[in-house]
Amino acid sequence: MWGTGAALATVGAAGCSSPVAPTTPAPSGAFPVSVPGKEGTATIPAEPNRLFAAGLQRDADIAIALGVTPVAMAKAASFTSGIAPWVETRLGQSKPELVDMSGAQPPLEQIAALEPDLISAVDDYALANHYAQFSRIAPTLSYVEAQNIDTWQQSTTRIAQALGRETQAPGVIAATEGAIAQAAGDNPGLRGKTFSFSVVYSGVIYTVLPGDAAAVVLTQLGLQLAPSIAGLPESATKGRAQVSAEQLSVLDADVTIVSYPTPAERAAIERNPLFPSLDAVKRGAYFELEFSLGVALAFPSPLATPYAVNGLVPALNRALSL
Repeated sequence: MWGTGAALATVGAAGCSSPVAPTTPAPSGAFPVSVPGKEGTATIPAEPNRLFAAGLQRDADIAIALGVTPVAMAKAASFTSGIAPWVETRLGQSKPELVDMSGAQPPLEQIAALEPDLISAVDDYALANHYAQFSRIAPTLSYVEAQNIDTWQQSTTRIAQALGRETQAPGVIAATEGAIAQAAGDNPGLRGKTFSFSVVYSGVIYTVLPGDAAAVVLTQLGLQLAPSIAGLPESATKGRAQVSAEQLSVLDADVTIVSYPTPAERAAIERNPLFPSLDAVKRGAYFELEFSLGVALAFPSPLATPYAVNGLVPALNRALSL
């Protein structure tokens, strides 16, 4: 499950539509470098030239934002092309090989044949199961605490260190944080409005809690998480509470946002007899967040976050009649 763990015209144009610049050499003297992580330490002897971005999304996002095009990256199964739209526009004519990482075991022979000199896997859910195998192929960068628990800023800093681009990381982070701040400043009507944001997976509703990455971005835009949600118990999915059909009323807020993977999932939720009674539905303050925007919001990165904010802010303004 992807949720499981300009407002920016100018930022969107610069960050989401221009082709990737050619990879530039790392500064002299940057290597060797060792980057410790939970599953082990990646010791990189020289500047990587053949990066495999093995994680769900952000390993590729961050590398590309830093100006490094991977030779291969994990296939994004949520998208028909296998590549997230905010990445596609940045790749231009570059065509990294796509590796299906959705199986019980990664395709080690395919990965080895790529001859990577660095495997970035901070966004790999199953890394604990195959870190040793990856490390026999190439130095492998692990998360610090867990996938989707490390902040995107932390991951950006560490991936930059592994690539020899430490000096670029602060600017990439600042530009992304500045994009959110600009959107908040340009849309003061959002300030103080309550929200709920949920994703539906196999008929089950998961709503974000205060520590969730998507909740953080929404609060940075000036919104506040609905009090009815803030105290819900965390489910097995970190940062998310599971909401039963009988609990649907807890999703009520000044604006209620739901992302669905399919029209059938949406129809099933909206058929719930409690759904029309939500004040947000009555006021027209409920909306479906288009799936790619929901993924981008759930997995913030220097590429995904501006993309999410660009699409989300106009929808919020419409729902709140701002």
